[in-house]
Amino acid sequence: MAECGFLAKEKINTLIEALAKKFQVFVPVLEGEVVLFRGFESGKSLCLSRPANLPPKGIIFPASDVLFRFNFQKDPEDPKKVSIELKENRDFPLTIIFGCRPCDAQGFTIYDRVYITPETVDPYYRERREKTTIITLACNAPSPGCFCTSVGRGPATTEGSDLLMTELEKGYLFVPVTEKGKEIIKAAEFEDGSHYQEEAKKVQE
Repeated sequence: MAECGFLAKEKINTLIEALAKKFQVFVPVLEGEVVLFRGFESGKSLCLSRPANLPPKGIIFPASDVLFRFNFQKDPEDPKKVSIELKENRDFPLTIIFGCRPCDAQGFTIYDRVYITPETVDPYYRERREKTTIITLACNAPSPGCFCTSVGRGPATTEGSDLLMTELEKGYLFVPVTEKGKEIIKAAEFEDGSHYQEEAKKVQE
């Protein structure tokens, strides 16, 4: 198996359609003048040319969430007796966040320090986090308002990412960062990307 994979630009949608058979996939799309992360729909164009206006935080850490559901049941023979059935809402699907920027992926590591610690664990956050694979896209030309280099990071930082994409002249190089990233490389039909690594390094500099 190749350490990294290469995919021609015209095959990106084919890749995502294949991933969508197993995962719930969120991709950046253009809505009016803003780029937002939405569930992948076949035939709908992706927007990978600029960062999203809002980060994908809500996919793993939603602003509101149903933690559990409960049901009251009366005893038909004795209405004074009531049983309560409680069910936690933790049946989260396997998910992919595709095409977010490295700074957004790194942001999840900040939440990890708060919600996944030896002292305190948020089981809902942890389960969503564990079931989510983050495929980031390195910034070839950082926006004027970006400041990743000012905080000791860069446009191709891998912290928080599972698989890092770099846009090249004819396609994208995919380099796995974690085991989850390696599984994507194994499962999808990539070309061997090893001979594109030098080109990717020049783009990232």
